[in-house]
Amino acid sequence: MSDSALMISVGQPIRHEDHLRMPEIGAEEHARWARFKENGSVEGVREYAAIDGNTMQQIGFVILEGSKAQIDALLEDPGFREVKMKYSATFHNATFRRLGMMVD
Repeated sequence: MSDSALMISVGQPIRHEDHLRMPEIGAEEHARWARFKENGSVEGVREYAAIDGNTMQQIGFVILEGSKAQIDALLEDPGFREVKMKYSATFHNATFRRLGMMVD
């Protein structure tokens, strides 16, 4: 059961070349998140794009949903650490935030 999540949010690309490649980058990342779901690393994936507000601060985010154990394992995975480094080098304001279910 999904009781935990990881929210990854990004601002605009840092380099001009990456601005030009945004459709390609988006497709690559969509495929990455789909693989995470297919291989059972996460239970669900939700991708969002900002439709208003300051898009320099945030142009979009993805929420990876799963159990606490799945999210913990993902964060410890060396391949995912590379994703974090790539995002930090590619996008302004790249953040990775753990989320937990609010209980009554």
